[in-house]
Amino acid sequence: MLKPGFCQQPNLICSKISIFGFDYDYTLAEYKEPTQKFIFDIARNRLVNKYGFPKNILKLEFNPDFIIRGLFYDPKRCVMMKLDSYSVIDDKAAFRGLTPLSESELDELYSTRRMGVHRVDPNFVRRGRQFYQVLDEFSIPEAYLFSSVYQFFEDNNLRFDPILMFNAIRQAIADVHISRTLYHEVINNLDEHLEKNSMQNVISHLSSSKKLFVISNSPFWFIDAGMKHLVGDDWRDAFEIVISEAKKPSFFLEDRPFLEMQDGCRNGAASFEKKSNWLAAKKLEKGKIYYEGSLSEFGRLTNWDQKSVLYFGDQVTADLAEPSLRFGWRTAAIIPELEKEIAVFEGPKFKQLVHRLNELEFDYHKVADKDAYCETSAKRLLKERRHIKDDLKKAFPSPFGSIFRSDLSRTHYARQVERYAELYTSSIRNLDQINVDRTFFPPRLTLGYDHRLNSLWMLPDEEF
Repeated sequence: MLKPGFCQQPNLICSKISIFGFDYDYTLAEYKEPTQKFIFDIARNRLVNKYGFPKNILKLEFNPDFIIRGLFYDPKRCVMMKLDSYSVIDDKAAFRGLTPLSESELDELYSTRRMGVHRVDPNFVRRGRQFYQVLDEFSIPEAYLFSSVYQFFEDNNLRFDPILMFNAIRQAIADVHISRTLYHEVINNLDEHLEKNSMQNVISHLSSSKKLFVISNSPFWFIDAGMKHLVGDDWRDAFEIVISEAKKPSFFLEDRPFLEMQDGCRNGAASFEKKSNWLAAKKLEKGKIYYEGSLSEFGRLTNWDQKSVLYFGDQVTADLAEPSLRFGWRTAAIIPELEKEIAVFEGPKFKQLVHRLNELEFDYHKVADKDAYCETSAKRLLKERRHIKDDLKKAFPSPFGSIFRSDLSRTHYARQVERYAELYTSSIRNLDQINVDRTFFPPRLTLGYDHRLNSLWMLPDEEF
């Protein structure tokens, strides 16, 4: 049973939202852990069989608890790191291979902890070497290959070019998707990768009062097989429009026509194939399947009020950024890791540590602000504070800690979510537990000086 956890940025009045849109992979289709392991294993094998990597790399095993979403990888220095919202490296969350880097090692690699915008922003790719960011579930096996293969080379004293290694791994992962190996694996083993009928209730709940549509990069035959498993054979009855092979993110940036798939019959069963006449679709109709197209054409053919659309996706930059910034869609991010994060936050030990951390910081402010500053007491408080922060980080399964916090500030990924998603939750299924016409509003924004005001309010009268 999922908890109805929703986190919101601005106010979102769902009674004004009449249309819900969805990505498919890792949004409607919640893949299980074997999916990531399969991607890792196939790409690892291709590194050996196709790209000539040492055969002992076949012994590498996938660790699902190492990489977290939002990390950055520096392909030149082979460093996997977590950045805060100001693009500053978290000293306690930087690894080379599977080995943590010390502060002195980071100093040798980087002249500053603050990474330039040309390194982390994809819009600056031509102005400098861009870092790679782990932004979705599909990229986690890829990122773990970067780290584990580097560690293999280091442990075996093998010389290698880091950029060539990076490019080979990226191509091996791309091969898994381009060859459609993953598609066939999922379809042939649906129960292993997807929970049967897991989306049936929520789709029924939403379609009773909202229009639904799906826009996916996956081919229709793959979406159809998955949705029949997740919802039922009649899943298309709930959706006004189905777009496959959309080629996001260019779907949001370019102006391309939609093409309609040919409705036919194969072996006694309904099937859809690409039409040979290549005529652009003049309208988007329920019951028909379309592919390619663009968001601008989508808006023109549907004539829907853009402000009435709430679109769900798992990749904040590829799925949500352009619809939100360019077309005014309301957007929601699906972040499965949120369930684990909430479980950690709600644990009694974690709460005790946070409570103790607040006490230490409160005591430190009292000591630091006194005229008779006591250096010994201040050092003792700061030392215990460092230990508490280390213990808080260890509460998470990954050595990188939380995907939303870097030290005590937000991560770069958390900032991306705040910018591009007005709502975020761990699963589409959480929508089944709420009134879809309710209003979401955020908690009061915490400002940099709030802790200072709270400290003053909490002090007894004689302290003023």
